[in-house]
Amino acid sequence: MKTVNTLIRLRKERLNDAHQLRNKLETDRDALFARMKNLEAELENEARLAAQSEFPGDMYASFVASVNGQRQMLVREIEALDVAMAQADDIVSEAYQALKSLEISAESELARRREKTEKTEQAGLDEVAMATHLRTQARTD
Repeated sequence: MKTVNTLIRLRKERLNDAHQLRNKLETDRDALFARMKNLEAELENEARLAAQSEFPGDMYASFVASVNGQRQMLVREIEALDVAMAQADDIVSEAYQALKSLEISAESELARRREKTEKTEQAGLDEVAMATHLRTQARTD
């Protein structure tokens, strides 16, 4: 039973590691979305400034091109994180299933052992009761 408990502990650690990886990927993805939102805010701010400027043309156009490049890069990174998160979800699912199957088999084994012990104890009690009954019956005869 010690080896089963060790395996359960290891599988729990593996599940926790998988959860931590998934959470880190989600945090990274949220950070990328925040960067994308900041880019949009900067773009709106620059558009306002360009509208008020006497020379709005060249600088704003190059800024928009830069923002579009950064946005495309962020979208690719988010897509890569989405794939990694899907893989992490699969790992979490597999780790959970492995843990649960091991826990269920350990519980079944424990129940079998408990039942065997109870049967052995009951057989011993039955034997004592039978011996007591036979002695009592022998005395009365």
